[in-house]
Amino acid sequence: IKTKQQASDSNSTITAWEAFQTEYTQKGPPGFYVGYWENIVYAYPADVFKFLIYEQLTSSFTTTTPLEGAIAGAFATAVAQFLTTPLDVVRNRVMTSNTEKENQSLIDNLRSIYQKEGWEGLLLGASPRVAKAILSGAIQFATYEETKQQVLAFFQRQAMSGL
Repeated sequence: IKTKQQASDSNSTITAWEAFQTEYTQKGPPGFYVGYWENIVYAYPADVFKFLIYEQLTSSFTTTTPLEGAIAGAFATAVAQFLTTPLDVVRNRVMTSNTEKENQSLIDNLRSIYQKEGWEGLLLGASPRVAKAILSGAIQFATYEETKQQVLAFFQRQAMSGL
């Protein structure tokens, strides 16, 4: 529903309820799951890349401070989002399409976009995705490292007081 709203022309915005009704009328309940598999195929590689890169960047640290986590996390998330941009392009096009794209395989969609638009088409939206990733990755991993330190300190205090 959110994607349908975002894909509509700004001159003809639709409410969430209108988007819901239109989708249900046109496609029935299966319409709400259009792009589901493309979302899975995009999300898992993005997270795998992000955590592998983050672990590689921080593996030489004895402990990672929240600031170091923020810097490494920003970089790792930005790289992961850039690498998975073609999958996100396919996902968004399938979710907003009213054509046969919905029934094509991921590879067919990637190939079709590449043949028609080249790498430019597959990387559409990469800049804002990377910019958003820098901020979200920094916040995510700084929070992760701070939480990890606080939880460890809590259990160390508990162990000391139990002696």
